[in-house]
Amino acid sequence: MGAAARGFRGVCGRALTLFWRAGSRVSMPRNARGPVIMMPMREARSTTLPASLLLIGVVFWGASFVFVKQGVARVDAYSFLFVRFSLAALILAAAFAGRLRGFNSAVVWRGAVIGAVLAVAFIAQTVGIQYTTAGNAAFITGLCVALVPVMTTALDRRLPPRAQIAAVILGLAGLALLALDFPLRLGRGDAWCLLCAALFGAHIVLISRLARGVDALLFSLAQLVAVVAVTGVAGLLVNGRIVLSRDPGVWRSLAYLAVFATAYMYTVQARYQKYVSEIKATMIYSLEPVFAGVFAYFLLGETLAPRALAGGGLIVAAMLLADAGARRANGSSPKSRA
Repeated sequence: MGAAARGFRGVCGRALTLFWRAGSRVSMPRNARGPVIMMPMREARSTTLPASLLLIGVVFWGASFVFVKQGVARVDAYSFLFVRFSLAALILAAAFAGRLRGFNSAVVWRGAVIGAVLAVAFIAQTVGIQYTTAGNAAFITGLCVALVPVMTTALDRRLPPRAQIAAVILGLAGLALLALDFPLRLGRGDAWCLLCAALFGAHIVLISRLARGVDALLFSLAQLVAVVAVTGVAGLLVNGRIVLSRDPGVWRSLAYLAVFATAYMYTVQARYQKYVSEIKATMIYSLEPVFAGVFAYFLLGETLAPRALAGGGLIVAAMLLADAGARRANGSSPKSRA
């Protein structure tokens, strides 16, 4: 079993290394400030690989809600997250062992701070998904995109643009249709997922402010290690132990989540997202709850009532509107900035 595990990590590590090296063949010019400039013809075609890899990752993310729901039905959330992120961190460390010498104090403390927020967000999501449907969890988590511009403008002590205010209102209307029972009451699982959305929004804002000037891959790895530490301590405090399940179904879920939804996606984001325009990236990420709903329907037999479908649609619309408002506020254009 030990040899099989080492072989599995080796295969995953080699695959991730190939993904990372392939990124060096995506050639795009940069201006003096650093952002990639989108070129109209030949250079635009060079974004096909990064966008395709991100889309594949979003499909993996969509399916992850199903695997999380199946896994936490058999083991507690803290143990599940601890093992998931431990496996993912080991895979990344093995794949990029030569880069580990680049760790410094800035990477460690910034990764620890943001990783702690990420850990609490995942705990909220994983606990919440035990008490709601995978589809609801995905759509509510997607609200984080609409919350980010509001958090950013609040930190900058300025009023958010009207488009961003409208996006939040639209997202809350979608949440009401999707998750509120009548008389008005937010379900336990949906409330946890709403907390998760707020924390994911805070995580995005913190990344934009703390991730500058550090190695993207090492920063991602530092976050994963922080998640391992926080979920491990939380599990010991709440349950008195970390459970290593013997259930093959749990390990199948963990293997999928560690390899595809975590190690793969963190590597692709760190290496390729900078080559994709903001509007294209947002369009890709907004598909996550849609894919989650599809997987939940086919793999779990979950269905969304017409009212819930309308709510999910409003949340996706809010995600897109929030990003459009943020671009207008920053004076950016999908044709000139990536």
